Amino acid sequence: MLSAVVAIDHRFTPDIMAYASYVRGFRSGSFTTTALNIPPADPETVDAYEAGLKAQLWDRRLRVNLTGFVYDYRDIQLRALRGTIVDVFNAARARIHGGEAEIEAALGGGLRLSGGLQLLDARYRDFPNGVANVPSPLAVIPTGCVGPRSAVNGGTARLACDLSGNRMVKAPTLSANVAIDYERQFAWGSIALSVQDSYSRGYYFEPDNILRQPAYHWVDASIRWRSTDQRWTATLWGTNLAKERVYDSALTGAGSYIYRPGSPVGYGVTLGLALF
Repeated sequence: MLSAVVAIDHRFTPDIMAYASYVRGFRSGSFTTTALNIPPADPETVDAYEAGLKAQLWDRRLRVNLTGFVYDYRDIQLRALRGTIVDVFNAARARIHGGEAEIEAALGGGLRLSGGLQLLDARYRDFPNGVANVPSPLAVIPTGCVGPRSAVNGGTARLACDLSGNRMVKAPTLSANVAIDYERQFAWGSIALSVQDSYSRGYYFEPDNILRQPAYHWVDASIRWRSTDQRWTATLWGTNLAKERVYDSALTGAGSYIYRPGSPVGYGVTLGLALF
């Protein structure tokens, strides 16, 4: 829910506009429903500063969006498995610096190109009592951490650590995407081809920055036929064509790491009929 919004913009020409905005938002507090003795998490708040440029060039055949932003978070709500209970708790502070660039170009003849690039520096600024699950055996307690040493060969040891300076969860430093779309009309209908590639440099699943999703390319493609009366469609499609291993989630369980795999390579055919 938004609590404050301030925005200004200026048009240099009918097709070029600059803008700046400030937004304060919050997320309400949260309870751990599986245990009554755990205190609720405080509300999460963010101050978001953003400025950018939007332009349509070359007789509006090229669209360019440039954005820079700074997000200041307080009392970030996180989840961690403590024993057998998934606990909702607050990290103290975090800041995200970043920038985005997006383009979309109509190249003529039914060919379109689009893409985007995002750079992020997302770190916890103040996180003195974070949960760190380090591999065992643990002969020496790492600097900034407190907790018992573990001589167990395998599994994890749970420590309380100062995680200030660690990267935020699921915040890749670099992500990018590119898509090529082509459509052509024939006497027997239209054919549309599409190929998309989304790249991520990788990210962490937990604030201790141990469980990590490696860098990957996610490639999808499709070819669609549509009848001349626009009623019938047939689409041949494929997902994750680069055969990447991308996890939906990962967390530290009771002495082990738990991964939930994402979608594998997929192929299919979809038929459609518009009744009205």
